[in-house]
Amino acid sequence: MNVQLNEKHLQILRDCNDNLFRYLVRDDYAWANEHQRKQPKLYETLDLWIDAPVSPEEQKLYIKVLGQGRRELSHVLYFFNPNVMGMPTDEFNRAYQERIIANHEGLKINFARHKTLLKLEQAATHKLDIDGGKHIFTLHSLYFFGVEYLLVDEYPIINPVGAHNGNTYMVVWVNPTEENAKRFRKASDYCSGNPPTVKEMCRNRRFVQGNVYIQTYYQSFDFNEYYQKRKIINYKGTEVHFAQL
Repeated sequence: MNVQLNEKHLQILRDCNDNLFRYLVRDDYAWANEHQRKQPKLYETLDLWIDAPVSPEEQKLYIKVLGQGRRELSHVLYFFNPNVMGMPTDEFNRAYQERIIANHEGLKINFARHKTLLKLEQAATHKLDIDGGKHIFTLHSLYFFGVEYLLVDEYPIINPVGAHNGNTYMVVWVNPTEENAKRFRKASDYCSGNPPTVKEMCRNRRFVQGNVYIQTYYQSFDFNEYYQKRKIINYKGTEVHFAQL
């Protein structure tokens, strides 16, 4: 990879994730001229492509996270914090849908698709068949409400609705903390309804909602340990988290 991510860059990316910014790290430095490309310090600059702020409040939040900005054109904004540069453009949405998502020691990073990063592409080699009309709606809801979850698709457990159903059921391991249980209830209300209470979600539970098999524990494994090692893929613009068991 061309970009050299240091701890300051990683903290900015954590802040972007925490504040739900839509951003892309650009690794090709396409704007640089031939002379600039030969300078090692170029690659110490975090080149962020960010979604344009839609309100004065969002603009203030951008400046708080990314540093003071200056407006060059009506739709172009640069930030420096230091060695950070961000520029939104009208082409952002399409690039964001096609992004490559990497897991760096538990930190999710959105990269603009580029040939230097293809080795980070998380190939969808899973057994699970993600059905566009069923599973993807659940996955989008979990993503939208920020639920911490892992898909378990090796199927090492006996499916309570019958083994003959195979991979038509999606197995979701949910982090059983109180805050995450509240997020899950919101996502569940949105896509299927009738979720357990927060108190019940914080216990060892397994239950079925539609074609989704949900569990709050997995054998004696620690959720946080496997969440840090999770595999993230981009499926039709929605990030999907798989357990690396």
